[in-house]
Amino acid sequence: MPAQPPVRMHLAKPAPSSAPKHVVPSSSISTAPNPADSKAWPPKLRAYVERAFDKCQTQADRTTAENALKKKITDAITSNILWTKDWANEPPPFTPPSFLAGPSSSSSSSSGKSAAALSKAELKAQKKAEAMKRKMTLDDSDSTREQEKRKQRMKRFPDAYARATSSFGGGASASSSSAMSSGGELDWESLTVKGTCQELEKRYFRLTSAPDPATVRPEPILKKAIKALKLKWKNHEDYAYTCDQLKAIRQDLTVQHIKGRFAVEVYELHARLALENDDIGEFNQCQTQLKELHKPDESAATTSSSSSTSSSTSSSTDGSEDGDHSSGTYPHAAEFCGYRILYYLYTNNQSDMARELKQMRPTMRREPAVVHALQVRESLAFNNYHSFFVLYKTVPNMGGYLMDYIAPRIRLYGIKVIARAIKPSVPVSWLAKELGFDKDKTCRKWLVAELGASLGPDGADLDLKASGSAIAKAGTDQQQTDDQQQQDGRD
Repeated sequence: MPAQPPVRMHLAKPAPSSAPKHVVPSSSISTAPNPADSKAWPPKLRAYVERAFDKCQTQADRTTAENALKKKITDAITSNILWTKDWANEPPPFTPPSFLAGPSSSSSSSSGKSAAALSKAELKAQKKAEAMKRKMTLDDSDSTREQEKRKQRMKRFPDAYARATSSFGGGASASSSSAMSSGGELDWESLTVKGTCQELEKRYFRLTSAPDPATVRPEPILKKAIKALKLKWKNHEDYAYTCDQLKAIRQDLTVQHIKGRFAVEVYELHARLALENDDIGEFNQCQTQLKELHKPDESAATTSSSSSTSSSTSSSTDGSEDGDHSSGTYPHAAEFCGYRILYYLYTNNQSDMARELKQMRPTMRREPAVVHALQVRESLAFNNYHSFFVLYKTVPNMGGYLMDYIAPRIRLYGIKVIARAIKPSVPVSWLAKELGFDKDKTCRKWLVAELGASLGPDGADLDLKASGSAIAKAGTDQQQTDDQQQQDGRD
Protein backbone atom coordinates (compact mmCIF):
# COMPACT_ATOMS: atom_id res chain seq x y z
CA MET A 1 0.00 0.00 0.00
CA PRO A 2 1.22 3.54 -0.54
CA ALA A 3 2.50 5.64 2.31
CA GLN A 4 -0.74 7.58 2.37
CA PRO A 5 -3.70 5.17 1.97
CA PRO A 6 -6.63 6.17 -0.24
CA VAL A 7 -9.36 8.14 1.48
CA ARG A 8 -12.75 6.49 1.81
CA MET A 9 -15.48 7.41 -0.66
CA HIS A 10 -17.38 10.52 0.47
CA LEU A 11 -20.52 11.67 -1.31
CA ALA A 12 -20.13 15.29 -0.35
CA LYS A 13 -19.29 18.67 -1.85
CA PRO A 14 -16.43 18.96 -4.33
CA ALA A 15 -12.95 18.97 -2.86
CA PRO A 16 -10.85 22.07 -3.66
CA SER A 17 -7.95 21.82 -6.08
CA SER A 18 -5.50 21.90 -3.14
CA ALA A 19 -7.02 18.78 -1.55
CA PRO A 20 -4.63 16.01 -0.43
CA LYS A 21 -3.89 13.09 -2.72
CA HIS A 22 -6.39 10.23 -3.07
CA VAL A 23 -9.34 12.47 -2.14
CA VAL A 24 -12.37 11.58 -4.20
CA PRO A 25 -13.78 14.44 -6.34
CA SER A 26 -17.38 15.41 -6.02
CA SER A 27 -20.15 13.34 -7.54
CA SER A 28 -22.92 15.82 -6.88
CA ILE A 29 -25.29 16.72 -9.68
CA SER A 30 -24.23 19.85 -11.52
CA THR A 31 -26.84 22.49 -12.14
CA ALA A 32 -24.98 24.13 -15.00
CA PRO A 33 -26.65 23.85 -18.40
CA ASN A 34 -25.35 21.07 -20.53
CA PRO A 35 -25.64 21.26 -24.31
CA ALA A 36 -24.90 17.54 -24.60
CA ASP A 37 -28.09 16.49 -22.82
CA SER A 38 -29.84 15.92 -26.14
CA LYS A 39 -30.65 12.28 -26.81
CA ALA A 40 -28.49 11.87 -29.86
CA TRP A 41 -28.11 8.62 -31.74
CA PRO A 42 -24.83 7.30 -33.15
CA PRO A 43 -24.22 8.74 -36.65
CA LYS A 44 -23.12 5.31 -37.91
CA LEU A 45 -26.43 3.86 -36.73
CA ARG A 46 -28.37 6.49 -38.68
CA ALA A 47 -26.35 5.65 -41.79
CA TYR A 48 -27.02 1.95 -41.16
CA VAL A 49 -30.79 2.59 -41.06
CA GLU A 50 -30.65 4.66 -44.22
CA ARG A 51 -28.79 1.88 -46.05
CA ALA A 52 -31.41 -0.63 -44.96
CA PHE A 53 -34.32 1.50 -46.24
CA ASP A 54 -32.52 2.34 -49.49
CA LYS A 55 -32.83 -1.32 -50.50
CA CYS A 56 -36.61 -1.35 -49.97
CA GLN A 57 -38.68 -1.00 -53.14
CA THR A 58 -42.18 -1.81 -51.86
CA GLN A 59 -44.21 -0.87 -48.80
CA ALA A 60 -44.05 -4.49 -47.60
CA ASP A 61 -40.25 -4.35 -47.78
CA ARG A 62 -40.20 -1.16 -45.71
CA THR A 63 -42.48 -2.64 -43.08
CA THR A 64 -40.37 -5.79 -42.73
CA ALA A 65 -37.12 -3.81 -42.66
CA GLU A 66 -38.56 -1.45 -40.06
CA ASN A 67 -39.55 -4.30 -37.72
CA ALA A 68 -36.13 -5.91 -38.11
CA LEU A 69 -34.35 -2.59 -37.44
CA LYS A 70 -36.46 -1.84 -34.41
CA LYS A 71 -35.68 -5.24 -32.88
CA LYS A 72 -31.95 -4.93 -33.59
CA ILE A 73 -31.74 -1.41 -32.11
CA THR A 74 -33.79 -2.41 -29.06
CA ASP A 75 -31.49 -5.39 -28.47
CA ALA A 76 -28.45 -3.09 -28.73
CA ILE A 77 -29.96 -0.69 -26.20
CA THR A 78 -30.85 -3.41 -23.69
CA SER A 79 -27.38 -4.97 -24.12
CA ASN A 80 -25.72 -1.58 -23.53
CA ILE A 81 -23.76 -1.75 -26.81
CA LEU A 82 -25.59 0.91 -28.80
CA TRP A 83 -22.59 3.26 -28.92
CA THR A 84 -19.85 0.62 -29.02
CA LYS A 85 -21.31 -1.58 -31.77
CA ASP A 86 -19.63 -1.34 -35.19
CA TRP A 87 -22.69 -0.28 -37.19
CA ALA A 88 -20.56 0.54 -40.24
CA ASN A 89 -19.73 -3.15 -40.73
CA GLU A 90 -22.99 -4.59 -39.37
CA PRO A 91 -24.79 -6.78 -41.93
CA PRO A 92 -28.24 -5.56 -43.00
CA PRO A 93 -31.11 -6.86 -40.84
CA PHE A 94 -33.24 -7.61 -43.89
CA THR A 95 -32.61 -7.89 -47.63
CA PRO A 96 -35.88 -7.44 -49.56
CA PRO A 97 -36.71 -10.07 -52.22
CA SER A 98 -37.45 -7.25 -54.65
CA PHE A 99 -33.89 -5.98 -54.15
CA LEU A 100 -32.46 -9.44 -54.88
CA ALA A 101 -34.68 -10.00 -57.90
CA GLY A 102 -34.02 -6.58 -59.43
CA PRO A 103 -36.57 -4.26 -61.09
CA SER A 104 -37.74 -6.81 -63.66
CA SER A 105 -36.68 -9.92 -65.53
CA SER A 106 -36.43 -7.96 -68.80
CA SER A 107 -33.86 -5.55 -67.40
CA SER A 108 -31.64 -8.41 -66.28
CA SER A 109 -31.89 -10.10 -69.67
CA SER A 110 -31.14 -6.87 -71.51
CA SER A 111 -27.86 -6.43 -69.67
CA GLY A 112 -26.27 -8.72 -72.24
CA LYS A 113 -24.50 -10.94 -69.70
CA SER A 114 -24.58 -14.62 -70.49
CA ALA A 115 -24.62 -17.32 -67.82
CA ALA A 116 -21.06 -18.27 -68.70
CA ALA A 117 -19.83 -14.73 -68.10
CA LEU A 118 -21.39 -14.48 -64.64
CA SER A 119 -19.24 -15.06 -61.57
CA LYS A 120 -20.07 -17.69 -58.96
CA ALA A 121 -21.39 -15.03 -56.58
CA GLU A 122 -23.60 -13.51 -59.26
CA LEU A 123 -24.93 -16.95 -60.27
CA LYS A 124 -25.71 -17.75 -56.66
CA ALA A 125 -27.52 -14.42 -56.19
CA GLN A 126 -29.45 -14.92 -59.44
CA LYS A 127 -30.55 -18.42 -58.46
CA LYS A 128 -31.61 -17.16 -55.05
CA ALA A 129 -33.61 -14.34 -56.63
CA GLU A 130 -35.31 -16.73 -59.05
CA ALA A 131 -36.20 -19.11 -56.22
CA MET A 132 -37.60 -16.21 -54.21
CA LYS A 133 -39.60 -15.05 -57.21
CA ARG A 134 -41.08 -18.55 -57.73
CA LYS A 135 -41.98 -18.69 -54.07
CA MET A 136 -43.72 -15.31 -54.26
CA THR A 137 -45.65 -16.49 -57.33
CA LEU A 138 -46.83 -19.62 -55.51
CA ASP A 139 -47.81 -17.53 -52.51
CA ASP A 140 -49.90 -15.24 -54.73
CA SER A 141 -51.69 -18.21 -56.32
CA ASP A 142 -52.61 -19.62 -52.92
CA SER A 143 -53.29 -16.25 -51.26
CA THR A 144 -57.06 -16.70 -51.04
CA ARG A 145 -56.76 -20.17 -49.50
CA GLU A 146 -54.05 -19.02 -47.07
CA GLN A 147 -56.09 -16.05 -45.91
CA GLU A 148 -59.00 -18.34 -45.04
CA LYS A 149 -56.67 -20.57 -43.04
CA ARG A 150 -55.26 -17.58 -41.14
CA LYS A 151 -58.74 -16.36 -40.25
CA GLN A 152 -59.57 -19.79 -38.84
CA ARG A 153 -56.36 -19.81 -36.75
CA MET A 154 -57.10 -16.30 -35.45
CA LYS A 155 -60.52 -17.45 -34.27
CA ARG A 156 -59.00 -20.45 -32.48
CA PHE A 157 -56.14 -18.56 -30.77
CA PRO A 158 -57.15 -14.88 -30.44
CA ASP A 159 -54.99 -14.20 -27.34
CA ALA A 160 -51.83 -15.64 -28.86
CA TYR A 161 -52.35 -13.65 -32.05
CA ALA A 162 -52.83 -10.44 -30.07
CA ARG A 163 -49.60 -11.00 -28.15
CA ALA A 164 -47.66 -11.78 -31.31
CA THR A 165 -48.85 -8.70 -33.18
CA SER A 166 -48.18 -6.42 -30.19
CA SER A 167 -44.44 -7.20 -30.13
CA PHE A 168 -42.24 -4.26 -31.18
CA GLY A 169 -45.14 -1.94 -31.85
CA GLY A 170 -47.59 -4.47 -33.28
CA GLY A 171 -48.00 -6.06 -36.69
CA ALA A 172 -47.29 -4.53 -40.05
CA SER A 173 -49.89 -1.82 -39.90
CA ALA A 174 -49.40 -1.05 -36.22
CA SER A 175 -45.65 -0.85 -36.58
CA SER A 176 -45.94 1.32 -39.64
CA SER A 177 -48.03 3.85 -37.76
CA SER A 178 -45.99 3.80 -34.53
CA ALA A 179 -42.39 3.70 -35.74
CA MET A 180 -42.60 5.55 -39.07
CA SER A 181 -42.85 9.30 -39.36
CA SER A 182 -45.17 11.10 -41.76
CA GLY A 183 -42.25 11.53 -44.16
CA GLY A 184 -41.73 7.79 -44.41
CA GLU A 185 -38.56 7.79 -42.25
CA LEU A 186 -37.85 5.84 -39.10
CA ASP A 187 -39.17 7.64 -36.01
CA TRP A 188 -36.16 7.53 -33.69
CA GLU A 189 -38.14 8.78 -30.74
CA SER A 190 -40.40 5.71 -30.91
CA LEU A 191 -37.38 3.48 -30.30
CA THR A 192 -36.70 5.16 -26.95
CA VAL A 193 -38.54 3.73 -23.95
CA LYS A 194 -40.33 6.35 -21.85
CA GLY A 195 -40.52 5.09 -18.28
CA THR A 196 -43.54 5.62 -16.05
CA CYS A 197 -42.43 3.83 -12.85
CA GLN A 198 -42.51 6.08 -9.75
CA GLU A 199 -40.65 3.83 -7.29
CA LEU A 200 -37.34 5.12 -5.93
CA GLU A 201 -35.88 1.67 -5.21
CA LYS A 202 -35.76 -1.12 -7.76
CA ARG A 203 -33.63 -4.25 -7.90
CA TYR A 204 -31.49 -4.94 -10.94
CA PHE A 205 -32.60 -7.70 -13.31
CA ARG A 206 -30.89 -8.55 -16.56
CA LEU A 207 -33.20 -7.81 -19.49
CA THR A 208 -34.08 -10.74 -21.75
CA SER A 209 -36.68 -8.89 -23.84
CA ALA A 210 -37.83 -5.37 -24.67
CA PRO A 211 -38.23 -3.34 -21.43
CA ASP A 212 -41.68 -2.59 -20.07
CA PRO A 213 -42.18 1.20 -19.60
CA ALA A 214 -44.17 0.47 -16.43
CA THR A 215 -40.99 -0.89 -14.78
CA VAL A 216 -38.64 1.86 -16.03
CA ARG A 217 -38.16 5.05 -13.99
CA PRO A 218 -38.04 8.42 -15.81
CA GLU A 219 -35.14 10.81 -15.28
CA PRO A 220 -36.76 12.94 -12.50
CA ILE A 221 -37.42 9.81 -10.44
CA LEU A 222 -33.88 8.55 -11.09
CA LYS A 223 -32.45 11.81 -9.75
CA LYS A 224 -34.48 11.39 -6.57
CA ALA A 225 -33.31 7.78 -6.34
CA ILE A 226 -29.66 8.86 -6.54
CA LYS A 227 -30.11 11.41 -3.75
CA ALA A 228 -31.79 8.81 -1.54
CA LEU A 229 -29.05 6.28 -2.34
CA LYS A 230 -26.31 8.76 -1.36
CA LEU A 231 -28.03 9.40 1.96
CA LYS A 232 -28.27 5.66 2.66
CA TRP A 233 -24.59 5.20 1.81
CA LYS A 234 -23.59 7.88 4.31
CA ASN A 235 -25.60 6.20 7.05
CA HIS A 236 -24.71 2.61 6.16
CA GLU A 237 -22.03 1.64 3.64
CA ASP A 238 -23.58 -1.49 2.16
CA TYR A 239 -21.82 -1.94 -1.19
CA ALA A 240 -23.80 -5.00 -2.33
CA TYR A 241 -27.09 -3.12 -1.98
CA THR A 242 -25.70 0.14 -3.40
CA CYS A 243 -24.15 -1.61 -6.40
CA ASP A 244 -27.44 -3.37 -7.18
CA GLN A 245 -29.35 -0.07 -7.03
CA LEU A 246 -26.79 1.74 -9.20
CA LYS A 247 -26.91 -1.02 -11.82
CA ALA A 248 -30.69 -0.70 -11.92
CA ILE A 249 -30.39 3.08 -12.36
CA ARG A 250 -27.82 2.62 -15.12
CA GLN A 251 -30.15 0.17 -16.86
CA ASP A 252 -33.03 2.65 -16.76
CA LEU A 253 -30.74 5.32 -18.19
CA THR A 254 -29.63 3.01 -21.00
CA VAL A 255 -33.05 1.83 -22.16
CA GLN A 256 -34.32 5.43 -22.18
CA HIS A 257 -31.21 6.62 -24.02
CA ILE A 258 -30.52 9.27 -21.37
CA LYS A 259 -27.11 10.92 -21.64
CA GLY A 260 -25.58 14.13 -20.34
CA ARG A 261 -24.46 15.31 -16.93
CA PHE A 262 -26.80 13.14 -14.89
CA ALA A 263 -25.76 9.94 -16.68
CA VAL A 264 -22.10 10.92 -16.29
CA GLU A 265 -22.62 11.51 -12.57
CA VAL A 266 -24.19 8.06 -12.08
CA TYR A 267 -21.39 6.23 -13.91
CA GLU A 268 -18.67 8.26 -12.17
CA LEU A 269 -20.22 7.56 -8.78
CA HIS A 270 -20.46 3.83 -9.44
CA ALA A 271 -16.93 3.68 -10.82
CA ARG A 272 -15.47 5.29 -7.70
CA LEU A 273 -17.45 3.05 -5.37
CA ALA A 274 -16.34 0.00 -7.36
CA LEU A 275 -12.69 1.04 -7.07
CA GLU A 276 -12.97 1.53 -3.34
CA ASN A 277 -14.64 -1.86 -2.85
CA ASP A 278 -12.25 -3.85 -5.05
CA ASP A 279 -14.88 -4.48 -7.75
CA ILE A 280 -12.64 -4.14 -10.80
CA GLY A 281 -15.17 -5.76 -13.16
CA GLU A 282 -17.89 -3.22 -12.36
CA PHE A 283 -15.35 -0.40 -12.61
CA ASN A 284 -14.44 -1.58 -16.12
CA GLN A 285 -18.07 -1.48 -17.24
CA CYS A 286 -18.46 2.07 -15.90
CA GLN A 287 -15.21 3.44 -17.34
CA THR A 288 -16.04 1.94 -20.74
CA GLN A 289 -19.32 3.87 -20.84
CA LEU A 290 -17.69 7.01 -19.44
CA LYS A 291 -15.26 7.03 -22.34
CA GLU A 292 -18.26 7.59 -24.65
CA LEU A 293 -20.22 9.83 -22.27
CA HIS A 294 -17.27 12.17 -21.72
CA LYS A 295 -16.89 12.83 -25.43
CA PRO A 296 -17.88 16.47 -26.10
CA ASP A 297 -20.81 17.04 -28.42
CA GLU A 298 -19.62 18.73 -31.63
CA SER A 299 -22.57 21.08 -31.83
CA ALA A 300 -22.15 21.91 -28.17
CA ALA A 301 -18.47 22.61 -28.68
CA THR A 302 -19.28 25.00 -31.52
CA THR A 303 -21.82 26.83 -29.38
CA SER A 304 -19.56 27.03 -26.34
CA SER A 305 -16.56 28.23 -28.32
CA SER A 306 -18.42 31.37 -29.38
CA SER A 307 -18.97 32.34 -25.74
CA SER A 308 -15.59 31.21 -24.40
CA THR A 309 -14.02 34.65 -24.79
CA SER A 310 -16.68 36.39 -22.72
CA SER A 311 -16.64 33.74 -19.99
CA SER A 312 -12.86 33.47 -19.66
CA THR A 313 -12.58 36.74 -17.73
CA SER A 314 -15.18 35.76 -15.15
CA SER A 315 -13.74 32.26 -14.69
CA SER A 316 -10.24 33.60 -14.13
CA THR A 317 -11.55 36.19 -11.65
CA ASP A 318 -13.30 33.73 -9.33
CA GLY A 319 -10.52 31.13 -9.72
CA SER A 320 -12.94 28.35 -10.59
CA GLU A 321 -11.41 25.21 -12.07
CA ASP A 322 -14.60 23.23 -12.21
CA GLY A 323 -14.48 22.74 -15.97
CA ASP A 324 -12.42 20.27 -17.90
CA HIS A 325 -9.96 22.02 -20.21
CA SER A 326 -9.93 19.13 -22.65
CA SER A 327 -13.64 18.66 -23.19
CA GLY A 328 -15.14 21.94 -22.01
CA THR A 329 -18.14 20.00 -20.67
CA TYR A 330 -17.37 17.48 -17.93
CA PRO A 331 -15.04 18.43 -15.06
CA HIS A 332 -13.82 14.89 -14.31
CA ALA A 333 -13.07 13.67 -17.84
CA ALA A 334 -9.29 13.98 -17.31
CA GLU A 335 -9.50 12.15 -13.99
CA PHE A 336 -11.15 9.14 -15.59
CA CYS A 337 -8.82 9.29 -18.58
CA GLY A 338 -5.99 8.78 -16.08
CA TYR A 339 -7.87 5.86 -14.51
CA ARG A 340 -8.36 4.34 -17.95
CA ILE A 341 -4.62 4.45 -18.71
CA LEU A 342 -3.81 2.82 -15.36
CA TYR A 343 -6.45 0.17 -15.99
CA TYR A 344 -4.97 -0.66 -19.40
CA LEU A 345 -1.55 -0.96 -17.74
CA TYR A 346 -2.97 -3.37 -15.17
CA THR A 347 -4.69 -5.55 -17.79
CA ASN A 348 -1.76 -5.18 -20.22
CA ASN A 349 -4.24 -4.16 -22.92
CA GLN A 350 -1.87 -2.83 -25.58
CA SER A 351 -4.45 -2.37 -28.33
CA ASP A 352 -6.84 -0.24 -26.24
CA MET A 353 -3.88 1.71 -24.86
CA ALA A 354 -2.65 2.52 -28.37
CA ARG A 355 -6.15 3.57 -29.41
CA GLU A 356 -6.52 5.76 -26.31
CA LEU A 357 -3.21 7.53 -26.91
CA LYS A 358 -3.99 8.04 -30.59
CA GLN A 359 -7.37 9.65 -29.88
CA MET A 360 -6.16 11.76 -26.94
CA ARG A 361 -6.18 15.52 -27.47
CA PRO A 362 -3.05 17.58 -26.73
CA THR A 363 -4.92 19.52 -24.03
CA MET A 364 -5.83 16.26 -22.28
CA ARG A 365 -2.18 15.21 -22.15
CA ARG A 366 -1.43 18.28 -20.03
CA GLU A 367 -3.96 17.42 -17.34
CA PRO A 368 -2.25 16.42 -14.03
CA ALA A 369 -4.04 13.07 -13.70
CA VAL A 370 -3.17 12.11 -17.29
CA VAL A 371 0.43 13.33 -16.93
CA HIS A 372 0.86 11.11 -13.87
CA ALA A 373 -0.69 8.08 -15.60
CA LEU A 374 1.58 8.54 -18.63
CA GLN A 375 4.59 8.73 -16.33
CA VAL A 376 3.53 5.44 -14.78
CA ARG A 377 3.29 3.95 -18.26
CA GLU A 378 6.82 5.16 -19.03
CA SER A 379 8.23 3.68 -15.82
CA LEU A 380 6.70 0.29 -16.65
CA ALA A 381 7.93 0.44 -20.24
CA PHE A 382 11.51 0.88 -18.99
CA ASN A 383 11.13 -1.56 -16.05
CA ASN A 384 12.00 1.30 -13.69
CA TYR A 385 10.61 0.04 -10.39
CA HIS A 386 12.12 2.97 -8.46
CA SER A 387 10.29 5.53 -10.58
CA PHE A 388 7.07 3.49 -10.34
CA PHE A 389 7.03 3.53 -6.53
CA VAL A 390 7.87 7.23 -6.43
CA LEU A 391 4.76 7.81 -8.56
CA TYR A 392 2.88 5.28 -6.42
CA LYS A 393 3.23 7.56 -3.40
CA THR A 394 2.11 10.70 -5.26
CA VAL A 395 -0.84 9.33 -7.24
CA PRO A 396 -3.75 11.83 -7.52
CA ASN A 397 -7.46 11.18 -6.94
CA MET A 398 -8.26 7.46 -6.57
CA GLY A 399 -5.55 6.16 -8.89
CA GLY A 400 -3.89 4.46 -5.92
CA TYR A 401 -6.58 1.78 -5.98
CA LEU A 402 -5.61 0.87 -9.55
CA MET A 403 -1.89 1.02 -8.85
CA ASP A 404 -2.48 -1.38 -5.97
CA TYR A 405 -3.22 -4.03 -8.60
CA ILE A 406 0.04 -3.34 -10.44
CA ALA A 407 2.34 -2.95 -7.41
CA PRO A 408 2.77 -6.65 -6.43
CA ARG A 409 4.41 -7.71 -9.70
CA ILE A 410 6.61 -4.59 -9.75
CA ARG A 411 7.75 -5.31 -6.17
CA LEU A 412 8.67 -8.84 -7.16
CA TYR A 413 10.65 -7.59 -10.15
CA GLY A 414 12.37 -4.96 -7.99
CA ILE A 415 13.48 -7.35 -5.24
CA LYS A 416 14.94 -9.71 -7.84
CA VAL A 417 16.97 -6.89 -9.37
CA ILE A 418 18.18 -5.84 -5.91
CA ALA A 419 19.09 -9.41 -4.98
CA ARG A 420 21.27 -9.74 -8.08
CA ALA A 421 22.91 -6.34 -7.68
CA ILE A 422 23.60 -6.12 -3.93
CA LYS A 423 25.43 -8.48 -1.59
CA PRO A 424 25.53 -9.61 1.17
CA SER A 425 22.63 -7.77 2.91
CA VAL A 426 20.43 -4.72 2.70
CA PRO A 427 18.47 -2.81 5.39
CA VAL A 428 14.75 -3.62 5.54
CA SER A 429 13.96 0.06 6.15
CA TRP A 430 15.59 0.99 2.84
CA LEU A 431 13.74 -1.83 1.04
CA ALA A 432 10.42 -0.64 2.47
CA LYS A 433 10.91 2.84 0.97
CA GLU A 434 12.28 1.51 -2.31
CA LEU A 435 9.41 -0.95 -2.84
CA GLY A 436 6.56 1.32 -1.77
CA PHE A 437 5.66 -0.13 1.64
CA ASP A 438 4.09 2.17 4.20
CA LYS A 439 5.77 0.43 7.17
CA ASP A 440 8.95 -1.60 7.76
CA LYS A 441 6.83 -4.24 9.51
CA THR A 442 4.73 -4.75 6.39
CA CYS A 443 7.84 -5.13 4.23
CA ARG A 444 9.39 -7.59 6.69
CA LYS A 445 6.23 -9.72 6.68
CA TRP A 446 6.15 -9.73 2.87
CA LEU A 447 9.79 -10.82 2.63
CA VAL A 448 9.35 -13.75 5.02
CA ALA A 449 5.78 -14.92 4.27
CA GLU A 450 5.60 -14.30 0.52
CA LEU A 451 9.19 -14.86 -0.59
CA GLY A 452 10.59 -17.16 2.10
CA ALA A 453 13.58 -14.83 2.55
CA SER A 454 15.98 -14.91 5.49
CA LEU A 455 16.47 -11.92 7.76
CA GLY A 456 19.37 -11.03 10.01
CA PRO A 457 19.47 -11.85 13.74
CA ASP A 458 17.62 -8.67 14.72
CA GLY A 459 15.35 -8.62 11.67
CA ALA A 460 16.68 -5.25 10.57
CA ASP A 461 18.50 -6.55 7.48
CA LEU A 462 17.65 -8.90 4.60
CA ASP A 463 20.31 -11.58 4.12
CA LEU A 464 20.55 -11.59 0.33
CA LYS A 465 23.23 -14.25 0.22
CA ALA A 466 21.05 -16.77 2.05
CA SER A 467 17.83 -15.60 0.38
CA GLY A 468 19.08 -15.43 -3.21
CA SER A 469 17.69 -18.78 -4.36
CA ALA A 470 14.30 -18.25 -2.62
CA ILE A 471 13.89 -14.82 -4.20
CA ALA A 472 14.88 -16.13 -7.64
CA LYS A 473 12.24 -18.88 -7.46
CA ALA A 474 9.54 -16.60 -6.06
CA GLY A 475 6.78 -15.27 -8.24
CA THR A 476 5.45 -18.28 -10.12
CA ASP A 477 2.25 -18.50 -8.11
CA GLN A 478 2.03 -14.70 -7.90
CA GLN A 479 2.30 -14.42 -11.68
CA GLN A 480 -0.55 -16.89 -12.14
CA THR A 481 -2.66 -14.89 -9.67
CA ASP A 482 -1.88 -11.63 -11.48
CA ASP A 483 -2.76 -13.17 -14.85
CA GLN A 484 -6.11 -14.36 -13.49
CA GLN A 485 -6.86 -10.92 -12.00
CA GLN A 486 -6.02 -9.27 -15.32
CA GLN A 487 -8.38 -11.63 -17.14
CA ASP A 488 -11.15 -10.93 -14.62
CA GLY A 489 -10.59 -7.21 -15.12
CA ARG A 490 -10.95 -7.52 -18.90
CA ASP A 491 -14.17 -9.55 -18.52
